[in-house]
Amino acid sequence: MHEARRSPRVAPAIAAAALVAGAVFATPGAAFADSTPTPTPTPTASPGPLNDGTVSVQMSPSANGVVTPGAAYSVQVQVTNGTASTLAPGAVEVELDRTRLGDDAALSTWLAPADGVTATTVPVGSASMPSVPSGATHSVSVTIDPGAFGLTEWGAYGVSAEVTVAGDVEATSRSAVVWNQGGAPTADPVALVAPITVPVTTSALLSSDELKAYTAPDGVLTAQLDAYADRPVALAIDPRIIASIRALGTRAPESASAWLARLADVSNDTFALQYGDADLSAQAQAGLPSALTPTSFSWALDASDFASGTVPTTDQLLGWNWTSTGVAWPRDGTVVADDFGFYLASGLETPLIGSSQLTDSSGGEFPGSSALIGDSPVLVSDRAASVAARGSVSDTDEITRGQSIAELSAALAVDAQRSASTGDRGTLIVLDRDSTPPASTDRLFSALEAVPWAGTTDFSDLVDSVRSTTASATLVDSAEPAERVDQVRSVLGTIPRLDTFSSVLDDPQLIQGRSRAVALSTLANAWADQPAAFATATSDVVNATAKTLGSVQIVDGSSITMVSNQSELPITLANDLPYPVNVVLHAVPSNGRLVVGQTDTPVTLEASSRKSVKIPLEAQVANGQVLLRLQLLAPDGTVLSSPPARQVTVSADWETVGTAVAGGLVVVLFGIGITREIIKRRRRHAAQSADDGAAQSTAHEEVAE
Repeated sequence: MHEARRSPRVAPAIAAAALVAGAVFATPGAAFADSTPTPTPTPTASPGPLNDGTVSVQMSPSANGVVTPGAAYSVQVQVTNGTASTLAPGAVEVELDRTRLGDDAALSTWLAPADGVTATTVPVGSASMPSVPSGATHSVSVTIDPGAFGLTEWGAYGVSAEVTVAGDVEATSRSAVVWNQGGAPTADPVALVAPITVPVTTSALLSSDELKAYTAPDGVLTAQLDAYADRPVALAIDPRIIASIRALGTRAPESASAWLARLADVSNDTFALQYGDADLSAQAQAGLPSALTPTSFSWALDASDFASGTVPTTDQLLGWNWTSTGVAWPRDGTVVADDFGFYLASGLETPLIGSSQLTDSSGGEFPGSSALIGDSPVLVSDRAASVAARGSVSDTDEITRGQSIAELSAALAVDAQRSASTGDRGTLIVLDRDSTPPASTDRLFSALEAVPWAGTTDFSDLVDSVRSTTASATLVDSAEPAERVDQVRSVLGTIPRLDTFSSVLDDPQLIQGRSRAVALSTLANAWADQPAAFATATSDVVNATAKTLGSVQIVDGSSITMVSNQSELPITLANDLPYPVNVVLHAVPSNGRLVVGQTDTPVTLEASSRKSVKIPLEAQVANGQVLLRLQLLAPDGTVLSSPPARQVTVSADWETVGTAVAGGLVVVLFGIGITREIIKRRRRHAAQSADDGAAQSTAHEEVAE
């Protein structure tokens, strides 16, 4: 008897989710069902980053993890040497825990045991292992004798693989198998949900270039539809994708239009995610009374792009023939009890909650596909089956994928046992909700078809039946991180500010509609795995809002001196928006030295323009300093711009003084002119008199002679 040690590698139940982030396209391979031992290959270096300082091991039970009594069985084991030195030759031993895994909690505990938790196991097969160079992997096939299992009861059991060198355990891995000796329960109906989403962005709508890339033959949307179309899986679709394609009208890329037509033709069940796959839990916990929704796309539409010559309505852009409505799918592990009122206020009467947050009457993890939390009926996704299914579609090599498939078979066996004993039938599996395309779904769907204790069902059937459930469950609150909620609150806080500002437009939805779409895209669930990027994204939205709010303003001017009783003061207004705006220029003096002829002046500013507006001013008798306070207002009185007050120096009495001085100067000049004229005349008269005297004297002299 041996105690199975915990593997230094991440436990499969945890690693499956992490592997999705690095998934790439791979060609589906055959299941490891052949019981014939495979030749031992030469260890080969792996192209991946394996030098992590540890030795790790993965195991893939053959035949989808189903063991048939009397038949030879094998387990494929892959050893990876992530150390800097060669791993010496050793052995690989497969061990079995003969205690049947009776429920989801037991299975999850086996696959991902807590630190220090061990289990009693027995060896059932072994094989030798050659040396493994640093950074290389080596696969070993371990054959298990039909009689080695020693089991007598149908069900799921834990298995482990242990790598030893000179008696020391180097690494351990855990998985599970199903002992299929007959007597399996009636097939339990299984429904699957997969998301149709795109990589995260804060864009209100996807651009033509983005859609072209996503719907190209190697694009993420094409890959998602290739993987799930007409398969037994419900599609949870981001409505932003649909609206983005439709909003482009005739400018939509041909590949995007074809993709949308293909989506409309699939036989899958469908339901809507929130726009942009926005985080419902974060919105609720940030204080919104109901979920944010798009209100208008008028800001993005051009009538010339549509054959009808008219733009579609918001309902026409978002509308779809959903097979289920009112479904809320919050991210796993983010729900608190207070969120349920938010769901109902949002028209989302069917929340989908992960089983990891629910307990049954015994305090264990809730095992069914539907439950009552208080008076609220909810759909329940199965944690163990979901984790295994996620690994089966994201793992990029056959060993890890086979391990996930074996664990899925075991999880479905546990669920079938539960259904048989409680009568609460149905298992709900949810795949990862990010946009990473699955590496392959073939083995997942073939495994679901192969195991006799599971059969697929429509997601819509589970939704329709959830209201008849009588099984009670208790929600274990698991709130969003406080930092994320604060960041979400900062984004939501931009909306009322922009709503108020938008009154400057003839159509406020040009701003209001866009701000809501931007906020929803920024709240995408996928950002939760990128906290640093999310912090940047939310900061960018807040900064962009501040820029918009400052786009209509009074241009700063200089101080002036007013030397006349009446004057007009030119004020320059700027509009950086791409739309005309209606504003009111408000001017109030700080004291009675100055009177403003028109306190409020309505102004229309054209798009992306500047305009000078003249304010009539009248000076009173007193001279001195006056502060002219200027504000630019929206038609409803909202303050848009309040620059520093303009200083006006009033010197209006200089006008009277100037007139008097000017008048005096005229009089003086006139007097001087008259005086000069008199002097000139006197001089001419004197000269004339002198001439006359001289003439007379001459005449007298002539007479005397």
